[in-house]
Amino acid sequence: GIRHILASPYHPQTNGKLERYHQSIKRDVNQIPYDVPGNLDVAIAGFVDYYNDRRYHKALGNVTPSDVLGGRREQILEKRKEVQTERYSDDECTIINSESSRYQLKVSINFPSHLG
Repeated sequence: GIRHILASPYHPQTNGKLERYHQSIKRDVNQIPYDVPGNLDVAIAGFVDYYNDRRYHKALGNVTPSDVLGGRREQILEKRKEVQTERYSDDECTIINSESSRYQLKVSINFPSHLG
């Protein structure tokens, strides 16, 4: 379930997840100036919808917060495993990491001719 946690006033470090969320909203919504407050409200509402219902979150296993709250996370992850196993088994393809650098990773995937 959801727990209500109180943070210390004027001490944002105790509420890091919410502060990170606020940074995400600011980064997304502040891309254009808003002359009318209603337009800003619409932009924020759109971001909240995207963040909760359509954006995959790495910390949640690449599902949406709505998936977690709706109890669909495990079902989605299990379905992904099934699809991945159906498409490629370990003996059917080889993944080769090469030319790794700080900013770039080159990956090659070799498939046998019957999958090509």
